[in-house]
Amino acid sequence: MNHIKTCSFFAILYIMLMFFGVFIHSVLKITPEVGLNIVALIATTFVVIKLKYINFFESKLQLLFSIFGGGYTIITAYLMAVIFNSFTQPTINEGIVLFVFNTLVIYLTIQVVIKKT
Repeated sequence: MNHIKTCSFFAILYIMLMFFGVFIHSVLKITPEVGLNIVALIATTFVVIKLKYINFFESKLQLLFSIFGGGYTIITAYLMAVIFNSFTQPTINEGIVLFVFNTLVIYLTIQVVIKKT
């Protein structure tokens, strides 16, 4: 049950931060937009780890959560392309790169936060 809470909280918080990032971009014209995605990923992962619903000291859970987060970011990218006209749908290659890069960002964030505690 705690895994469901953790993944659900990650999904809700990440999508909220992405919408907030789109709002910030539209108001302040911050470029590149990729930076807002990275900030949203790091902040969301940090908050989820600090809630301590699941034990991130197990390497299997770190990897599974990172893969879940990477997959969810692809879904969010497609969702943003459907909702906003200024977004384009990622191609298959862009989706793979997005998945790998965001999975690594989440995994490295988990590693850094765990090392600090």
